[in-house]
Amino acid sequence: MPPHQMTWTYVSDSGQQYVVGLFHSVQEGHFMVYVNQKVVLIDFQVFATKTYPLFLEDELFEIEVERRNGQYYYGFSMDREADTPRNRARKVMERLHWKQTLIFIGALAIGVAAILALGKRLAPEKGPDEEELALLLDLEGRADSGRIEAVYQHEGFMAIRYAFGPDGQTRQGRTMVEGADAPILPNGLRLSPGDRFEVRYLPNNPGLNQLDIHSPTPAQLQQYKLQALAKQMLAHPGQTKAYAQCLVQQAYETEGLQGLAAVLEQETDVSENPWANSQRYLRLLRSPDFRKRLDERCW
Repeated sequence: MPPHQMTWTYVSDSGQQYVVGLFHSVQEGHFMVYVNQKVVLIDFQVFATKTYPLFLEDELFEIEVERRNGQYYYGFSMDREADTPRNRARKVMERLHWKQTLIFIGALAIGVAAILALGKRLAPEKGPDEEELALLLDLEGRADSGRIEAVYQHEGFMAIRYAFGPDGQTRQGRTMVEGADAPILPNGLRLSPGDRFEVRYLPNNPGLNQLDIHSPTPAQLQQYKLQALAKQMLAHPGQTKAYAQCLVQQAYETEGLQGLAAVLEQETDVSENPWANSQRYLRLLRSPDFRKRLDERCW
């Protein structure tokens, strides 16, 4: 059987290259190790598993001969566990690197936690749905005056952006109204920037809030009544101011905001405002309840 030969190459930290080779005559058992063609180890009658230490500079290696099932296997590996000056220095460096790694991981964890906390504050949280929020606001909410900032159409909905400031800090909100074409509400009123409606919010979390488009502030309601009065007097110059003012009040008491919208839009075509228009105004005038109120209270 021919002798076994193996070679390995190792480059030290200094850049020095070492070619490590072995020669093993499996019949006679002669065993030899050389480094860069220089013999550094000789042994005889090597017929069983055996390990040989080898220093290359200050690094300790092991050359292993393993006999298994009548076959020989060879290995060349660095020994990082033996008590050598290089391994002691390596362990000191590893402990230092481990401490630095722990510090880095700790700092990274703190940074990630801070980012997540900030993201949680900035990102919109999944809160209660509209019905749950309405119930929550009805039970625990407070009211504030909300100012309409913008009204526009968005993906088939009427979008209303508003602002309010219950704690001296201005907050923004947006509500979507289904079945409406900006800037006309389903009750027929036209919204404009600057109009004011009630906003209900949670005292401990003002970010949870709702704009109530059915509840104009007292000042806004008075503004709608004055606008309706001006429209009524302009469309019917023969009526006295007192009568026109009484008519507007009866329209509100009879049909609420829809009644005011009917007066305001009494000369508007149905194609322009399907909820409040000339036809809607005529139906209001013909309403038995409204006619009775006019006869009893307005002259």
